[in-house]
Amino acid sequence: MKRILTATVGIALLAALLAWGSAWAGWAAVALVVGLAWDEFLRLGRRRGIEVHRWPVHGLMALGWVLAREPGPHVGLWGVTTLLMAWLVHAGSLVRPAATAAESFVRTATWLAVGWGYFLFGGLSLWYLWQTGLSVFADRSFWSSPLVGLLLTVWTCDTAAYYVGRWQGRYRLAPVVSPYKTVEGALAGLGGAVLAAWLWGRFGSAAVGSVPWYEWVLVGLGVGVVGQVGDLVESAFKRWAGVKDTGHLLPGHGGMWDRIDSLIFTAPFYYLYWQYGGLAGRWSLSP
Repeated sequence: MKRILTATVGIALLAALLAWGSAWAGWAAVALVVGLAWDEFLRLGRRRGIEVHRWPVHGLMALGWVLAREPGPHVGLWGVTTLLMAWLVHAGSLVRPAATAAESFVRTATWLAVGWGYFLFGGLSLWYLWQTGLSVFADRSFWSSPLVGLLLTVWTCDTAAYYVGRWQGRYRLAPVVSPYKTVEGALAGLGGAVLAAWLWGRFGSAAVGSVPWYEWVLVGLGVGVVGQVGDLVESAFKRWAGVKDTGHLLPGHGGMWDRIDSLIFTAPFYYLYWQYGGLAGRWSLSP
């Protein structure tokens, strides 16, 4: 019941933001959600002895978020620059009189690099999708936003995998990483993702006929596969740290990272396909 109530409240707030919120409200909302998940990531590393100066690192992540708020070739530059600055914050550990100083710095630097790629670029992809919906589809309802298409596809995949896995799951998908995920649930998740992607493309956003049905099937399969891999990646991190959830912020769901793990992993794939796979250029802007 807690899981359902939390999801209902979250979806209602998100729908209100998409329908009536300004661009700045959306930008701040995505930053807050991703920032909370990023903080859980840093706390997870601390459980395995990866010490990070959290507040300077949070500031640099926020700086990268601000500088890269508009899509373009500069995004990678700002991401790498802020990551290098985060490494410099921790470079003082190299001069400590300890035999493990270099090893400690390498572990910290690697952890930060993984987090920078995962949360900065994943989060920015979510914002770019939101921004696309605000600018390109301003004459339509919020259902036409590509971010809504991604959300519906990921959530349908997660829900189908969870409930079918609990109901009919027999064969374990990845027992070492996540003992409760099953092959049956994963297949149901893929089916749900394909169905959601096709329904949204066909009805939810008044798609044009130039986007054939099989392309939505491919999009759904891509999101379903990448999203479930993202879920397993987060499960591997939790198994490595010896925790069940990344936090306790969301009743019934765990931490914020637990809730957006699939979403933030699929966002770059979905955004790049939208921009460079042809969907954006073949979309009808007429009412």
